[in-house]
Amino acid sequence: MLQKKVTVDVGMWRETPDVCVAKFGGELQHFVGK
Repeated sequence: MLQKKVTVDVGMWRETPDVCVAKFGGELQHFVGK
């Protein structure tokens, strides 16, 4: 499941890098904060 999510994120990265950076950064921060 996680692998699939990563693949989807990589796919979106190719289209909207700025949005993905913000989205990934937010998720990473939430994961670390949790």
